[in-house]
Amino acid sequence: MQGNAPSDAQRSSAVKAAIQSKFTPLLDPDEVAAILGVSVKTLNVWRCTGRVNLPYVKVGARVRYRRADVDAYIARRTVTPNAPEAA
Repeated sequence: MQGNAPSDAQRSSAVKAAIQSKFTPLLDPDEVAAILGVSVKTLNVWRCTGRVNLPYVKVGARVRYRRADVDAYIARRTVTPNAPEAA
């Protein structure tokens, strides 16, 4: 009963959808710098010195960032005015 089998195009589309739902694309340093409002050079300094806790992914010689890590960094750095400070 080959009539009910999915075509190669349907399988390919299903695989792409599954991958996209599980994995978000990695951001390059230019994108992260724009999101954070800093220069790529500043990101490099943060990464090389460990000065800022912003996880990154090495893909060969390239550096990439997960969107969730960038969002978590922003959340950690968010200050609420007039909120009592943690002791």
